[in-house]
Amino acid sequence: MNKARIKRMLIFLLNPIVLYLKKNIEYLRMKYTKYLDRPIYDKTILFEAYSGQSVTGNSLALFEEIHNDSRFKEYRFIWSSIEPKKERKALSQYRNVKLVKKGTVAYVKYLARAKYLITDTTFPHYFNKREEQSYIMAWHGTPYKTIGKDVKSSNYDSHKNVMKNILHTDYFISPSKYTTDTILNSQTSKDLFSGEVLELGMPRVDLTYNVNAEELKMKMNIPLEKKVVLYAPTWNDYSQDINQSVSELVRDAEQLQMLLGNDYLVALKVHYYEYQAISNMNTECYLVDNSIDTNKVLQVSDYLITDYSSVFFDYLGLKRPIYFYFKNYDEYSTKRGLYLEKDELPGPTCSTIDKLAELISESIGVLEDKYFPMIERFSPYDDGKVSKRVIDYIFFNKKQTLGSIYKTETTK
Repeated sequence: MNKARIKRMLIFLLNPIVLYLKKNIEYLRMKYTKYLDRPIYDKTILFEAYSGQSVTGNSLALFEEIHNDSRFKEYRFIWSSIEPKKERKALSQYRNVKLVKKGTVAYVKYLARAKYLITDTTFPHYFNKREEQSYIMAWHGTPYKTIGKDVKSSNYDSHKNVMKNILHTDYFISPSKYTTDTILNSQTSKDLFSGEVLELGMPRVDLTYNVNAEELKMKMNIPLEKKVVLYAPTWNDYSQDINQSVSELVRDAEQLQMLLGNDYLVALKVHYYEYQAISNMNTECYLVDNSIDTNKVLQVSDYLITDYSSVFFDYLGLKRPIYFYFKNYDEYSTKRGLYLEKDELPGPTCSTIDKLAELISESIGVLEDKYFPMIERFSPYDDGKVSKRVIDYIFFNKKQTLGSIYKTETTK
């Protein structure tokens, strides 16, 4: 048997094993560990949003600020994405950007070698920050529903990777003392965290304040004269079939549209997984494209409807009506847990679409006695310039006069 034939046989026999290993987490861990011995890419920044599910939120706001700053013209920007083909168009307008598929060898290479790491959630459990790297965490929202150990059904395993990531963080970006304390305490991290807390505001709210509302409306094919009612419910870990659950969301949006009439447009903005399901449905409901950042959509929205989502904190500064549509409040608050009581919320609550339509039609929604105290407590620094303050401090050591920067007490 000649060598060429032996080689072909070995490739045939070993190929399935190689393919299996490449898909296996242990293979990625092995490759990641190997890259830890390679030199750092000094002028390289890895961005990740919602664990690679989109190119949005705090990570996008910081990216746009950095990209538009001439001081970063020699930098490379790496975006992690579960579906890079879908994100390519959104990022095509930017220079020096490379998309990598999350969970691949290319991904772990940049995770191990990029000088700067920016995320709004966490990196995989095999991640260990190198001393030469700078880890910037801008958590993806002000907590309304309980998180970490505060979730009634939680255990240590359910949040240990979040805790690990926080302890690797050099700069923890936060909009308020409330958010800082709630996140660090819920992830069993406050007394161990040795990085810096940057309470300078929520970067993604910059996207709300700085987007051109008229241009965005036209891009979304929304008539300029329409009053936009944004329905943005939270993502649920569904115990029932997701198709049945999203059918309820669509039905609610369609019913509300019918009750409000043609002067209004009810726009449904949902989670990544729900978006996939609704996209395959036959419906006249206006579904906001998943590639459009929620915070940008807030600017074109005259009214906001939500339930347990933290999106209403980002909407506060616009001082427009907010409505809380709760279909299962007692069950949800008992099983999951919430940090705020109903009477603390900055808008009316209801449990039926009919009542919701009535409140919107009568423009009952701005509770001014609650708006300003809530802004002071939850989003005092959101002014459209948060990302610039963050970048100036982290990359150029420029002192900030608005906000607060400090280290927590540590027992390490």
